Amino acid sequence: MAFRESGTANGEAVPLLLLHGFLSSSAHDWPEESWAGPLARAGQRLILADLPAHGTAPDPVGADAATVTALVEALARKIDAAGGKADILAYSLGSRLAWSLAARHPDKVRRMVLGGLGPHDPFAGLDYGAARRFVRDGTPPADPMTAMLAGFVIRAAERVSARLDLMEALGREPFDPVQEKPVMPVLLLAGSEDRMCEATPLLAAGLGDARHRTVPGDHMAALHHEDFRTEALAFLDRRP
Repeated sequence: MAFRESGTANGEAVPLLLLHGFLSSSAHDWPEESWAGPLARAGQRLILADLPAHGTAPDPVGADAATVTALVEALARKIDAAGGKADILAYSLGSRLAWSLAARHPDKVRRMVLGGLGPHDPFAGLDYGAARRFVRDGTPPADPMTAMLAGFVIRAAERVSARLDLMEALGREPFDPVQEKPVMPVLLLAGSEDRMCEATPLLAAGLGDARHRTVPGDHMAALHHEDFRTEALAFLDRRP
């Protein structure tokens, strides 16, 4: 994982940790012109994370380097180094990690906006042997979900093997929103055409202090719609 910081917090404001989605990066999900730049210029302290095998972060080395636990603990240490508490703005895979971070370290998170998060774990139960054969010789996996996700990684054409390693490591700790529940205020945002998030309202219903909002777009487009930005910043009270 790699981190970069920008901006300077006004007064006692906590920093804002931004976590991107799978096959993306902090620079893509939180671009300078619409997110990072305006927030930093408005006096917000930002912590932007690149997940392993994404953006500026190195590839994971070893079977336990990129498990959910390893990444959550790395994020918790970063929050400690930044003062001990943060708000979180996250999307897709970043939201899945933020959920576990907040559940395991509730003292470190004040409030969260989680976009593109459904109740199911796409990386658990995949046939990773078949996925790697697909990479080597083009043989499609028999399992449709394995074929679809491996196909996404292959078409991205960047750090393919390392990203499969990341998927497999994350899948060893399946997302279980029943067993892990954040206790701080949470806003869940989902695209109106995002089939991965059709059950997102169930996540909100299972929390004590959560709300759910729908914004235009599918899983790829919702994050970049102005309604997403408006809802997120209003909830976090971050207004550049």
